[in-house]
Amino acid sequence: MKSKVSETLIVVKNHFQRIRPQRWFANVKDPRAKTNRKWRLPYLLEVTTAGMLSGCKTLREVETFSEIYDSRVSDTTLHDVLVRLDAAPLQEALVRDVKMALRNHELPKEYFPVRI
Repeated sequence: MKSKVSETLIVVKNHFQRIRPQRWFANVKDPRAKTNRKWRLPYLLEVTTAGMLSGCKTLREVETFSEIYDSRVSDTTLHDVLVRLDAAPLQEALVRDVKMALRNHELPKEYFPVRI
């Protein structure tokens, strides 16, 4: 029997294949210096969004989730990027696509604790 996390991950990945969140990130400027970028910004934003959609309440939980998702990213790295990020370019696309996913029942309410 699949765990709740596995089922949620399948739902989130299916949703991401349909909406291609990378297009959300195209207008977001990377706040980091051009040197010493171990992680690509689109991956950091994608894993953070997927963690949120999967019910992660803290960046520590997103760090653990990222290990299952693809590659483990430390919560410190996520924090350092997210606090300096101008999130305005993401807001409209994120709200629109999450509402669409809820309307299409792609994110069942028992696996998606956040309501808009």
